[in-house]
Amino acid sequence: MSALRWVTGTAGVALLGFGGWLLVAETRAGTVPDLLRWMVGALVAHDGVLAPLVLLAGAVLRWAYGRRGPGARTGVGTGGTAPYGGGSYGVVRGGLLVGGCLTLVAVPMMLRQGESRNPTVLPLDYTANWLLLLALTLAVTVALSALRAPAYRARLAALGHALGTLPGRARRRVRRRPRRPRG
Repeated sequence: MSALRWVTGTAGVALLGFGGWLLVAETRAGTVPDLLRWMVGALVAHDGVLAPLVLLAGAVLRWAYGRRGPGARTGVGTGGTAPYGGGSYGVVRGGLLVGGCLTLVAVPMMLRQGESRNPTVLPLDYTANWLLLLALTLAVTVALSALRAPAYRARLAALGHALGTLPGRARRRVRRRPRRPRG
């Protein structure tokens, strides 16, 4: 195992221990059961709601990307193994995962907004902020998908070929002819 893994693992265990000590020593008496209840709720929300939805969305996307025809799954320069779009499948899954996590974090605040007697507890417009973050996530997902589109990769490969260099695996496939001496 590398030294970096040992250092980060040791730092993580130390921070976990410090957090546990702060939880026991520095909090009010009624806080620990509330925190444990919240942690169980977060675990149930993640493993019972978010993870199955992500798996379902991934399966639906895989099915949708696979229905585009037998030759459509291969992207330029991918060796025929990448899904349709030259890798945009993973970008779309990542965007859905980020949107799901944002929703999971924002829903409790949106549901509790306005219920408190103290107006400073949840002072922001969480619905508008959640929609703004979802729109930003969608924009980044669309931009990254467009960058990974087959036409983009084909243009990149053609440009690399014209310049005499090819990106990634394609470089190994090109056999260069020996130059003849002039003269």
